[in-house]
Amino acid sequence: MQYSKWVLALLLGAVNYQAQAKEVAIFDSRKPVTLSKNDPAYIDFYVNAGSEVGIKRGVIITVHRRTSLYDAYQNKSPGDLKVEVGQIKIIHVQKGLSVGRVHKIFSREDRPNLDYESVMVGDRLDLSTMMRLKTSTKSVQAPTKATKPQPVGPPLNAVEFASSLPNKTPIVLPELQ
Repeated sequence: MQYSKWVLALLLGAVNYQAQAKEVAIFDSRKPVTLSKNDPAYIDFYVNAGSEVGIKRGVIITVHRRTSLYDAYQNKSPGDLKVEVGQIKIIHVQKGLSVGRVHKIFSREDRPNLDYESVMVGDRLDLSTMMRLKTSTKSVQAPTKATKPQPVGPPLNAVEFASSLPNKTPIVLPELQ
């Protein structure tokens, strides 16, 4: 009898632990104000999980969206549709929080259509798809002994930028009739 109580307590604890496990999702997005059309506009997506679940800086994670469906013919919901939206690259990680930017948006050609085709607040991250990009190893040259800079062209002569007297050019006025 005592043994069955311990097993029951252990099972209830495991079920309670799984019920408290949260889904990793995007909870906020921010975009800086750009001053010109040529300035890059990065959108940062804030994720509600960080280093405690194994997220690291530089990893690529697939983002999916759950869409509720409703069958009007049978008057019931067949369930949620889970659609992959794209991938984000994690640029910052700390405990309990990560920041990512869009790495790739998947084509809708062979996937179900979405109302909004890019990553958005409420989308979930599939941590089982976490991968690191292969980076090319760049050879870094060791610093050499510093040399004195050499002149590139002929020496510049002094140029007067402003004179003490204004330039007197005659102004031709049109004749009035």
